[in-house]
Amino acid sequence: TVGFVFVGRGSEFTSLIEKANKLKLDNVLFYPEIPPEEIAALYDQCDIGLICLDARHQTQNIPGKFVSYMHSGLPVLAMVNPGNDLFDLITTRNVGIAIEAGTEKYLRFEGERALKLLSDKFLSARCKKLANDKFSSENAVKQIMDSLVDKWIW
Repeated sequence: TVGFVFVGRGSEFTSLIEKANKLKLDNVLFYPEIPPEEIAALYDQCDIGLICLDARHQTQNIPGKFVSYMHSGLPVLAMVNPGNDLFDLITTRNVGIAIEAGTEKYLRFEGERALKLLSDKFLSARCKKLANDKFSSENAVKQIMDSLVDKWIW
């Protein structure tokens, strides 16, 4: 059995609860928020992190939850706004499955691919490597220092 836990206060939170109740789903839990100190324990019980970005976004958006999923070694199933760099990042680093909003009708074909992805014994390590390569404090310091050095050429 697959279970789903939705945490947050996104624009579709209430409609998701209503839909789950209407369909009498018994494998779905909803929490408007959880204390930050409980997030790691929640992730330890999960196999995949979900990301769903509004198709109307016009800018790049890498949500904090994506970063926390990567640091925890959780692959993602992501629906991103068209043109978002997150699509290429997930795809090229092979840390999950990404689709562009507006192509949801193709999502049903991704189920088998998701199961294969989960059987990849190196998946969690790739997620953590991406987090360390792109989203670590050391990387942020390096980027800042490189930027300053470039501007302060004597």
